[in-house]
Formats: sequence, structure tokens, C-alpha cells
Amino acid sequence: MTTQGTVTDTFRCTSGVELNLHKPAGMALDRAIQDLSKTDPPPKVPTVWIEDKGRDEPNPNDPDYRQSYAVWAANASKRMFRVMVFTGTSVNSVPEGMLRHDEEAFAEYVVALQIGKPETKYDLYLIWVESVAAKDKDDLRLLTERLAQMAGLSAEDVAEAVNSFLGDAEQSTDNGSPNSGTSPNGNSNLG
Repeated sequence: MTTQGTVTDTFRCTSGVELNLHKPAGMALDRAIQDLSKTDPPPKVPTVWIEDKGRDEPNPNDPDYRQSYAVWAANASKRMFRVMVFTGTSVNSVPEGMLRHDEEAFAEYVVALQIGKPETKYDLYLIWVESVAAKDKDDLRLLTERLAQMAGLSAEDVAEAVNSFLGDAEQSTDNGSPNSGTSPNGNSNLG
């Protein structure tokens, strides 16, 4: 969404949307993770009493811990993705007939599908990138990887962020509706 920085690359989504890629703001990424750690720290690894050893030991395989950590990791990944999209992308081109994030009809579409509660133009842009521009799971994975690499994140961090984000995205976007996952292109139910 930014116009700051030099366009260093483009990313063509399977939807036909082409995004300009800029180096995401590293300090903003750091701040997002620091803020998350303060407001919602990662869950603590529980301990289990080991009778043979006569002491408590960490139990990272505890099912409740694993579930809590997965939720925390998905939230951290969402924050990272949000910062990377806002500071590392801008729209280069949109196929004719496809709704853009800055059109009133797209805001109405989002409300009608109940896929988010946009409060700002930035919220609409993020929802548009996730549900229209890069709506394909592979697009989201590749876009996340490219932006994370441009931000200087390690390959391990990139893989963890992608897996957490996409695992959560898959669960949250399928609402069982026959129209879930549809996009506001020329074939949508907008009339």
C-alpha cells in the first residue's frame, strides 16, 4: 500500500493483479512482534512431573500448549504479514472488471460476505490483497515468502510465518458458505 521506497520487483497474482514490491519496513516488523510479545506473550511451555527423575521437565508436546502456541504463532504471522503488505506492496495493475480495494463497492462486498470489519482504507487493502488479489493459497505463500526475504528474515522465520499464517487463513476463510472464497470479479454475486 506504500508509495515509499523504490519498486524493486513485481508480483503477478493468479488473479491477474500485479503488485509492486518494495522492501518492507524492518523496524515496523520488529515493533509489531515486540508489541505482540508485550500484549499477548507466547504461551509458556508446561511442565510435567517425571517420577524416574524426581523433577518437573518441560513438556512442549502437551496438546493444550501446542494449540495455544499455534494460535499465538498465527497471530504473530498475521501481524508480520500485515506490516509487510502495508509497507512492502502497492498496486501496479488490476484486470479490467475486477473490483479495486479503494472502490465503495468492494467495501460493501466485504460487509456482505462478513469476511472482515474494515475500519480504515488499510483494512480494506489488506482484505483485498488476501481475498481478491492473492486469493490463491499459493499466491499468499509466495507473496509472504518474497516480502519476508526482502525484509531480511531468515529462511526458517519465513517458513514458520508462512505455515502459521496459511494454516490460520485456511481455517478462518472457509465459513461453509457456497460463496466463501469467491472474489469480487466480473463473476461475483454483486449484480
